[in-house]
Amino acid sequence: AAYSLASITLAIAAKWVFIGRYRAAVTPAWSELYFRHWIVEQTARMVPWGWLAGTGVYSLVLRALGAKIGRRVHIHHGVELWRGGWDLLTLGDDVTLNCDSWVGLVELDEGCLHIAPVSIGDRATLGVRAGVSGHSSMGADSHLTALSWLGADRTIPAGERWDGVPAEFERATPS
Repeated sequence: AAYSLASITLAIAAKWVFIGRYRAAVTPAWSELYFRHWIVEQTARMVPWGWLAGTGVYSLVLRALGAKIGRRVHIHHGVELWRGGWDLLTLGDDVTLNCDSWVGLVELDEGCLHIAPVSIGDRATLGVRAGVSGHSSMGADSHLTALSWLGADRTIPAGERWDGVPAEFERATPS
């Protein structure tokens, strides 16, 4: 318990000292922003995220790191939200992020660090091992099925179920 509290406090302090607020950006690898982000990411890796999974403490920590988290959000084991970009994360009420799902707030691509927003609306579900890239969003009551991927600049409208790689409309979700 003492280690958990100390590592969480250190991660929050590092984020606010080295980054302040994350903003959407594309920066070359080894730039000043990349290096500051790397320090914060390494500090956040020390937090025992697996112990927090499935508890309300996970949401509290994300809020302290700057994320906008609704009520009754359930984050299962294996969801790696320690990579940074928290100020750009919005999770509505009753959102479920299933086991090993992936939220691409921060990605390294073609020698550049991409930091981008992700928004997941009320009652939306990200299936087991499903993923969303930066600049993507899911509307209220939407569902991304297991093993599916929603690419950058894509939106699942409210009340729709999407499937596949890349994800495409499958059907409307029951109301």
